[in-house]
Amino acid sequence: MEVVLPDGDILRTGMGAMNDSIVTKLGIHIIPAPEAYATVEISVPREEDLVPLVGTLSDLMRRSIILNSPSIANIFRIALTSNIPDVLAKIGPYMKPKSNVPYSLLEEIRKQKNWGFWKAYFALYGSVEMLPALLKTVQRAFATIPGVRIEWREFPGTPGQAIKATDIKEKEIPHSGIPTLAPLAIVDSRSEIGGAHMDYSPVIPPSGRELYEWYLTAKQRLIDASFDFFADFHVYPRYVVSIALVIYTLKEEARIQELYRNLAQDGFKQGHIPYRTNVDYMDDLAMKLDFNNSAHTRFTGVMKDMLDPNGILSPGKSGIWNRGVSQLKLDPRI
Repeated sequence: MEVVLPDGDILRTGMGAMNDSIVTKLGIHIIPAPEAYATVEISVPREEDLVPLVGTLSDLMRRSIILNSPSIANIFRIALTSNIPDVLAKIGPYMKPKSNVPYSLLEEIRKQKNWGFWKAYFALYGSVEMLPALLKTVQRAFATIPGVRIEWREFPGTPGQAIKATDIKEKEIPHSGIPTLAPLAIVDSRSEIGGAHMDYSPVIPPSGRELYEWYLTAKQRLIDASFDFFADFHVYPRYVVSIALVIYTLKEEARIQELYRNLAQDGFKQGHIPYRTNVDYMDDLAMKLDFNNSAHTRFTGVMKDMLDPNGILSPGKSGIWNRGVSQLKLDPRI
């Protein structure tokens, strides 16, 4: 990278630190386009099936069978994004302030449509010879979950030729690399154009057990607050980014702030902390990094003083302040 430091000095990193080297402003590592590709969807019927679903996904990633990051949706998200008129008509009356879609209705829809309670989306890719073997491995791995349904769309490819993202077309979950803004329409689904969303997103171990325990607590918090739980879980080999996305109208902002504080408090009790948060909560969460007399905060303060002594670069971002002007204050409600 080439960056300008707070004192005006110009820094280049890596091989760019040598005079007369040929560098760009930023180097990005990309993966070569594969010969063969498949989009895969794994549906499991029961709420508690989240445990083996996540455990199997993360295991396959550690074994380099799945090379991208699977996304997991719950039944509410599946119904809301289905674009099926009769499904949207059933949940529509509940999509309004101080209301949430009953899980009894979602279960009725799930059984009627033969959907899973959870659905995982991911891609498989490699050489022409590898893809069939990868698909068979995935089928065998998930076959142990009762009632599992495995669907895929295969692009067998041609030896020596790369699959193009345009051949795969746009998908709800763009594993092919084609981005889409279509999901942003969900913010207008709560009976008001110009709505918003908030998410609480702790990082949790990948076995599935800890995720399920946290999920049950967070789900009940949302039910009690009359909001819907939109699951946007992202599985990695050694952790899960478990995003509880909540859609709300601007009239509900005070209630959504109270909900976030409750979710944060529950997470702390379970040993979890979000990997990102709104600027309003950065100081509150940073105060929870209290190991060894807040060694993390003391260290980042030293680094801030050294690299940005005048505190001009995003002061307070992520709860990081210069030591002499620390604004960290713990919200007593968190």
